[in-house]
This record gives sequence, C-alpha cells and structure tokens, in this order.
Amino acid sequence: MHEAADDKLQSKENLRSVLIVASAFIAAMIVMLANSIPTSFGSIFPLVVACVAVLPLLRRYNDWESPFFKTYSAAFTYSIATLGTVAIYVFLYHAHPTIGGVDWFYYLCYARDQINGVPTSENIYSYFPGVYMFWRQAMFWFGFDVDALRCIVILVLLINAVLVELIIWRQTRSVALSWIGGLVHGVLLIRFQGLSGVTEPVALIPLLVALVVWNGDAFVRWKKSVTVGICLGLVVLCKQQAGLLTLGALVWLPAWKQHDKRQVIAIPIIALLTLVLLTLTEGAGLTPLFKGLDTAASYANEGSMFRNILIQAVHDPIATLALLSTCGITFWLSRQELDEDSTSQVRIIGFLMIGAIASLVQFSFRNYHHYFQLALPAASIGLILSLHILYRLKSPLRNLVFPFAIAILGYQSTTHIDTDVLQWPNKTYIQHYKDWHDQAPIAVALKDHEKLQQVIQTKEPVISLPARYSSFFYLTGLRSASTHGYSFREFDMKNGKWFDEIANRNITPEFVILWHFESPESSSKDWNAQNGPAAQKMDALSNRYVRFSSQKAYTIWRRR
Repeated sequence: MHEAADDKLQSKENLRSVLIVASAFIAAMIVMLANSIPTSFGSIFPLVVACVAVLPLLRRYNDWESPFFKTYSAAFTYSIATLGTVAIYVFLYHAHPTIGGVDWFYYLCYARDQINGVPTSENIYSYFPGVYMFWRQAMFWFGFDVDALRCIVILVLLINAVLVELIIWRQTRSVALSWIGGLVHGVLLIRFQGLSGVTEPVALIPLLVALVVWNGDAFVRWKKSVTVGICLGLVVLCKQQAGLLTLGALVWLPAWKQHDKRQVIAIPIIALLTLVLLTLTEGAGLTPLFKGLDTAASYANEGSMFRNILIQAVHDPIATLALLSTCGITFWLSRQELDEDSTSQVRIIGFLMIGAIASLVQFSFRNYHHYFQLALPAASIGLILSLHILYRLKSPLRNLVFPFAIAILGYQSTTHIDTDVLQWPNKTYIQHYKDWHDQAPIAVALKDHEKLQQVIQTKEPVISLPARYSSFFYLTGLRSASTHGYSFREFDMKNGKWFDEIANRNITPEFVILWHFESPESSSKDWNAQNGPAAQKMDALSNRYVRFSSQKAYTIWRRR
C-alpha cells in the first residue's frame, strides 16, 4: 500500500517537472515567434525562463538516479531542443534576404562563367576548384537566381547540422543529445559568418561524412577505408586550408595494431588521388593546386597569431570555452581506463581536436571570423561526446554538466557580442545586414536607371571600381574586363595603378564604372579617399573615353 502511494507521489512529481519545463519553454517560444518584442525584454526573457525551469533542481540536484531527475532532465533537454529548432527555423526564414557576401559572389561569378564557357582569369584558382564544382552543380539544378542560391547556403548549414546529429547519435544513441548538438553546431556556424556563403561549411560536409562512416572504429573493411579516403580528398578539394583538418588522422596511429595497416596507409593515397583526379577534370592541369597553395602562402600578415585568435575568443566566448573544455576533458579521459564505446568516442574527439588546433594556423595571417568555422565541429561534437562520457563514467565532474548548460543558455540569452543570432531579423536588422547591392542608392542604380540598363545590355566585359563588389557583375550578367578577373583588389587604389593600366592600353574595356559610396571595407576606404581624383583622371582620357552618365551612385565612362 505504501509502495503504491510512493509510486503515485513520484508520478505526480515527474508530471510536475515535465509541466514546469514545458510551460516555461512554450512561453519562450510564443514570445520569440511574436517577432516584434523590444530588444531589452527579448534578450532577458529567455534567461528568466531558464531560471524558472531550473528551480526544481534546487531540491534534488545530486540525486542523479532518481526517476524525478531522469524525467526532469529528459523534459528539459527535449524542451531546449524543440525551442531551439523553432527559433533557428524562424531566424533563417527571416534572415534569408541578408544571405551572401563578397566571397560568395566571387564564387558565383566564376561558376557562372564556367557554365557559359567564358574564358576565366587564372585568379579563379586562388581557391581550390571544389567550391566552383559545388556552385556549378547548384546552378545546374536550381538556376542562377540569387534567392534560390541563398536557399542552397541554408541547405548547406542544415546538412552540417544533420551530419553532426548523426555522428552524435551513432555514438550515444540519444536523440536529445544529437538534436542539441546539431543546433549548437548550426548556431555557431551562423555566428561565425555562416550566412555569408563562405567555403568552410561546404568543406565540412565531406569531413563530417567521413566521421559518420568511420565512427571511431578500427579500419578493417576496404569499403569504409576507401569512402573515408575519398571524403578526405574532397575536404581539401573544397578549400586548401581545410586540409589542416585531415591531420586529425594522426589519432589513428596509437591504435595502429587494431587497424589493417594496408588500409590505413591507403587512405591518404586515396585522398591524394581524389584531389588530383578531380582537379584534372577542370582542364587546367595541376595549376589550380599550385595557384591555390601559393595564394594561401602569400597572405599578408594582419596582426599576430595570438591577437587574431583572441579576436575569435571575444567574438564568441562560448565556442572558445567549449573548445578548451573539450581539450581538457579529452586529455583527462586519455589517462583513464575506458570501455570500447568510450574509446571510440575519444578517438572521434581527438580527430576533431587535432584538426581544430591545426586550423588555428590560419590566424597567423588574418583574423577573419569564418576561419574559425573549421574548429566548430570540435566544439559541438567534441563537447557533447565528452560530457556524455563523463556521465557514463559517473565521474564527479558530471555534476558540472547542468550548471554548464545553464550558464551557456544564460550567456546566449543576454550577451550583446555580435547580435547576429540573438535578435530576430526585423526591418532594422535586415537593412543593416543587407548586401552592398541591396542598399540604396546602389539597388536603385542596378534596377531602375535607364542608362545603366544600356550598360547591362553590352556583351563586352567592363571595369567596375572599386573591384571588391562582384555582386554587380553577377546581378547584371556582366563580366570583368580585368586581367585579374573578379579579384577583390585587382588594382592598387592607393597608387592609382588602375588608371595606368587603362591609360597604357593594357586593358580597353568598353565601359568603366566608378561607384560613389561609403563602406567600412578597407579597400573601399582607399577608393573613397580618391573618389574625386579618380573622376579627374578618367576625364583626362578624353581622347579615349567620354563621360556617359553621372548619377548619385556612379559615373560611367564609355570608350569612344
């Protein structure tokens, strides 16, 4: 009789824990979906919800094995996952008009020219050819429309998230953990310029596929080894710096006796053959590889490596904390006696951590946020698998799991560092993050002006200065007349070498378009400083060019 009463009481407590968590997060979901909340209230409300949801833990926090805690933790986890899924979907839906960037239009312009059979500059291979292969296929299946191709950017992010979920699920068999892992990975990608259409998320796809296939096991089957080798070759093909991630294969060496040695040796050979053979299909020999490596090696240093990494740490301390925590936990786990399941998880974590640390070499040159994307799988997958192992080992360290999760939730709810994923993309947000070509007066000039429409109709390539904005070429269907193609800085703006090339007849475009606008880009600042002299220099070429049109956004000169 007492047992029945206890069971009834326990059931009520379990139901109460579920209702507390569910009601709190349903309320948060309603508020977020309203899409019109004031910034201050909208930032603090999720933190209040988190505090309410955690109150039951004050009573039985240390009783990990109780039905109450198990029910509560399951309700909490699924509520977080559901809330995050809805939130990220709504965010991506509204942020769709802001997707894109200078790198993305650079890829699109070259991919379009390749499809149209137009000769391209050797500068195309500043990036390895995999990115152009990808966007050529995207254009083949979905057309050339910018809005459709923006959906491909979102699809790439979703594929990344799903693959992360699959990796975690295969190791933990926990739907909730894998669900949250995919959300964390997707959010971190967005925070580090994932919506700008950069190459890293594309390069991560074959890497994550390789991890799904490998699953931390010994290499004893050729089918698995060949697949992993091909995937690693594709990683490098998509982005030269992504090749640093393949160094994670060093984690296979400690388990050398467990592998079929022939297969382990064959994997890098298969990867190299994949890279070379697919590069040769471009029809330019091995030039794309040599040019891409030379470009990466010739980057100018912009600050020290320590300073550039510190910029990433300040940009998103949570990602940095996740990496450091994973690294520390992995080192501790490597000194423990682990069962077979935990060992395979540690191998996957080690693979990702070695690659992530190697990828930090990029910051010895520049501090671009999207470089950090290569380290994000170690942050998302590594941290969740590490915490899962700690939980299974019943280590005292597992008592830190829930406080750590709540700290992350609270920080993400209140921080104002880079608000890309913390504020709903309302009208103000969209206007701020729109691409250059979508902002007035550029948008008006591209769409409405009669004279510019006449320029668009020309079949000859043109010069557009400053050169960084390839979106102009893609949207108008025009091509660049520069010998450097769509390079961001094909002319030295400070020293006026752009004028010398035109004056010395190195290039003779039918049209030269000088844009008038202010931009935070350093290259544009150089250009804006010479905006007046640029027009005067073009006027000096009256024997070759005549002023065709002068508007608020631009001035056009036409060849006589």
